[in-house]
Amino acid sequence: MALFGMHRARFRTAFKAAVTVMALVAAACGKDSTVAPVNPQLPSSPVIPPQYRGAAFIADISSLKKSVRITPPSATIRNPVAAVELGRAAGDWRLGGESGSTFQSLLGGDVIDLVATNYQAGALGAVVPGKILVTFDIQVVNKLNSVNLIVPTFPTPPAGTTGVLMFPFEIGVTTTSGGVSVGGAGNEVIVSSPRGGAVQVSNDWDGNGTAGSGAPHNFFNDVGCTATSNDCFRWEEYAPVPALGTSSGRTVGFLIDPTVGDFRVKMILAADLQNSGGAAQFGTVAGTVTSAQIGNIAGASISVSGGFSGSTAANGSYSITNVGVGSRTVSVSNLPAGCTAPAAQTVTVSNGATATANFSVTCNVPTGTVTGAINNSLGGVISGASVTLTPTGGSAQSFTTGAAGVYTFSVPVGAGTGSITVGNLPANCTAPAPTPYSGLTSGGTVTANINVTCTPAPTFGTITGTVTSSLGGGIANASIVVTPTGGAAQAAVTTNATGVYSRNQVPVGTGAGSVAVSGLPANCTAPAPGSYAGLTSGGTQTVNFTVTCTPAAFAYQFTGAWGAITNTGPTGRQVTLTLSVDMGAAPGLPDVNGANADELVGYQLTITHGTLLNYASKSDQTGGTFDLSSASGAAGSGFTNLAHSSTSQTTLLGATPLMRLTYNIPAGAAGTVTPTIAWTEFLVDTFAAPKNKSVNVTVTLPALTIP
Repeated sequence: MALFGMHRARFRTAFKAAVTVMALVAAACGKDSTVAPVNPQLPSSPVIPPQYRGAAFIADISSLKKSVRITPPSATIRNPVAAVELGRAAGDWRLGGESGSTFQSLLGGDVIDLVATNYQAGALGAVVPGKILVTFDIQVVNKLNSVNLIVPTFPTPPAGTTGVLMFPFEIGVTTTSGGVSVGGAGNEVIVSSPRGGAVQVSNDWDGNGTAGSGAPHNFFNDVGCTATSNDCFRWEEYAPVPALGTSSGRTVGFLIDPTVGDFRVKMILAADLQNSGGAAQFGTVAGTVTSAQIGNIAGASISVSGGFSGSTAANGSYSITNVGVGSRTVSVSNLPAGCTAPAAQTVTVSNGATATANFSVTCNVPTGTVTGAINNSLGGVISGASVTLTPTGGSAQSFTTGAAGVYTFSVPVGAGTGSITVGNLPANCTAPAPTPYSGLTSGGTVTANINVTCTPAPTFGTITGTVTSSLGGGIANASIVVTPTGGAAQAAVTTNATGVYSRNQVPVGTGAGSVAVSGLPANCTAPAPGSYAGLTSGGTQTVNFTVTCTPAAFAYQFTGAWGAITNTGPTGRQVTLTLSVDMGAAPGLPDVNGANADELVGYQLTITHGTLLNYASKSDQTGGTFDLSSASGAAGSGFTNLAHSSTSQTTLLGATPLMRLTYNIPAGAAGTVTPTIAWTEFLVDTFAAPKNKSVNVTVTLPALTIP
């Protein structure tokens, strides 16, 4: 025989293995003497024992508060019906150790919990004229360890039912008469509206959710449901709930008159008990209870659903052992005055493991005010100072002074003492030692003014100006160094995109100094240092520079392209290299003087083609003539002094070919050839004013692979 404990004084029993035992699972709460029953639906034949009214879950629903509260019963009722026999077989088991006798039970809050969520109230008449539909969800929590809740054998379930059943069998409405009363002072009138009305079960009690299920069913006799029946109830079905498991939520509802404020519903939950086939399992729930305001909380009461409890130690920790496995709700109570209990937490307890639930508690602690001013020894106050206050044994707080130099803290009183430190002071001021305060009381104020020693600050001015290129526009990123007369050079500043610079915090001194410019583009010459005079504290002097710069030569693009290798040469293979130049788009810009189209008048270069090619011939492509002063054609030889002889050559646009060189490929040659060009000159003129100006040329020549 395997035994397991329920961990509640009101429900301790042993379970024997293998056979399902029926039980009607229900619970009740509180007194209902203020609730008038409306349309009681308990059957008269057979007579239902009066214990059922006290053994039902009671849901108190408030349309005013928009809330649902479900209360469990206070006792376990045994053998309520003597006429129902249990079948017996070898190895069957009984609750409470009874053997050989009929046994049924209404099991209280030690066995199950009902949890209500998601309260909703519709608009008047939205579903039924003159009625408001109130709905909420209910979950079933099985608190039994190693025992499942399954379909009941009593009361008789509807045909086809396979799970746990719940149905409402009595509804009551809290009523008031209303009226008017006058206050004792004779000037206060209190008017109360009457409350009351009818409540009906809605079709949200829909069985297993399929069409037609949930219709009224006679649970207590076999007469069936007729037009005059008063013992038929709508119902809701849950899937079997495993040991220590929680069902999914099911929506139930009621149609109420708009005058109904509060009403009470008694509900029966019916299920049989079935051994889950496993040994009882237990774990531990542990954690801490702390407060950001008062630290660790000792002596707080910890409750774990299912009847498990404990309390916190001096360091705020707790550990509750032998808690049944499954989903558990952990809550905190018995907190110090001024502390608010935090929301309960849900944890999952596993066999032999520890589930953690830490709680952070908000507490109202006595506070006082610490204030004061940060004074400058040179006179006035200091704004922008950072003030840090640390209560004795507490956490530091920070404050930044404003224009008035004042700080203010709301501080936990604690021991009434603490210290204040000051930082982020002007460079000419020294931070004082921490300043203590004492005597702080709840709601009281302590004033602690702090004097900061400062020395007179030097006076400063600003030097600004613009660095402009002789070609036009400002020069960006130039470096500017200001040196006051008789003083040290200041850290360099750079000009912005428009050539403007500004050097502040320049010591006034004699009011004079020099300004030097460096870091200019390569085509610009640094000017002589400039000077300033008459600088005053807070004043500005302007020193501008015009820098002499020469135009940068334009680089024309010179390219080459290899033709296909053919078999027309003396050795069987031949290849051509076409050399081209692009002098820009029409009408010839960019150009050497920035205004007119350019004319190519001549160039000199040396071409080196490597050892895998032999020069064969050349052809000019532009209409001019080019002379080769050296054309030996030997392997590795180059060509020099290619001079343009035409004086009427126009601008060469769009990669215009200049000449084509033909090479023979020696027999058996294979590899990669990358020709190179060494320029002696590249001369251009402008049609408007010939200058014979040599300009830059960029070269792109591809490699040739000889297979």
